Amino acid sequence: MEKVDGLCGSRVQKEWLEAALQTALQTRAHFGPNFSSTQFGIGQGFFSIIIRVICDWQGEGANELPASFVLKCPSLGPLLQMNGPDFEEHREGSFGLLKKAHACEVSFYNMIKTHQLKLHVPKVYYSHNVDADGELGLIVMEDLTQSAAVKPTIDGLPLKGLETIMENFATLHAFSLTNTEWLENSELKAYLFEGQSLLLKGWVKDSIETLRKLGSDLFSDSYLERLTEIIGPQFDRKYAYHVHEELGIPPVLTHGDLHNSNIMWKKSPDGNGTTDELAVIVDWQIMHPGCVGEDFARLFCGSIEADIRREHTNHLLEHYHKTLTARLNKEPPFTLDQLKQAYRRLFKFGAGTYLPAFAFYAQRMMSEGKVAENDIVLRRCKAVIDDLFEIENELSR
Repeated sequence: MEKVDGLCGSRVQKEWLEAALQTALQTRAHFGPNFSSTQFGIGQGFFSIIIRVICDWQGEGANELPASFVLKCPSLGPLLQMNGPDFEEHREGSFGLLKKAHACEVSFYNMIKTHQLKLHVPKVYYSHNVDADGELGLIVMEDLTQSAAVKPTIDGLPLKGLETIMENFATLHAFSLTNTEWLENSELKAYLFEGQSLLLKGWVKDSIETLRKLGSDLFSDSYLERLTEIIGPQFDRKYAYHVHEELGIPPVLTHGDLHNSNIMWKKSPDGNGTTDELAVIVDWQIMHPGCVGEDFARLFCGSIEADIRREHTNHLLEHYHKTLTARLNKEPPFTLDQLKQAYRRLFKFGAGTYLPAFAFYAQRMMSEGKVAENDIVLRRCKAVIDDLFEIENELSR
């Protein structure tokens, strides 16, 4: 079902793409004989195939058109490949989530364009929702592969770049707090692994066992037992979506999947490596009304070094709150103390979400013989868990 004859195993046909871009770009130019398509980012996403196309435009105005694009094609292929036969029982629910996630991202980019929000996001040229039969869902965006890249998972994100990320979310949240249209948009209500709680719980259980096997010198049985008590299979992650209600603060637009692999940085002048200058934040496919601390908890747990998190969390939250105040030109409807409280209450959500990613990456490092890298990942994971224990102790007092 997933193996079709479109570009790079997607459902997108070359001729269909050509016609769609001709309409979107208002051009009569056509693809040339040197048109090419290449899949990239394999293994980095669950619900999409990412393809770079070089169009080789021919005809009138060809030189004025973008030479290449990146296509995001919704697909269950990556998730099926990751989980194998065990995935079949989750296929129907996952397909529903795929359609919802794609519609969410399409709606977000349309909203950005309509309201001209100044965010670090890719320019989108064309988008199409998944049809009833699953055909032709697509987002065509600018090709940044030559000018930007994600930082390696093993590298933590830089403080300067984190400040820019916080500024972006201050802009997004200022819009959220002064506009009610998005709250009425049913497409902007997608949630992480919605309807897939059993799948996620299985991953968490397997991840704890992976830590037990790979990090016996770091993770004692009693240590992992306590972790299981906090974020084990019985842990209901849906609590995160109601923290703002419990704190009495309004919801904001939440990215829902903010981590290292969804953040691109401008490349170094020589093309080797990246700078600390933010390029774009991508994968806005599980946005929803949520608590102001949700994205920050996920980002700080999974994508920054322990020393930066421990030394600069207050600074980053204060920087966000100050920027939001400036964007609103008045005090936000929540205090800095409420923001910090929300972050701490959601730290458990961030840690629980990224535990499978930590364990998966550590296991991969070991299988590739990268012992030093594996040690770094495991120690970063332990630092997150240590901080989780400390925060949970404080919250229980």
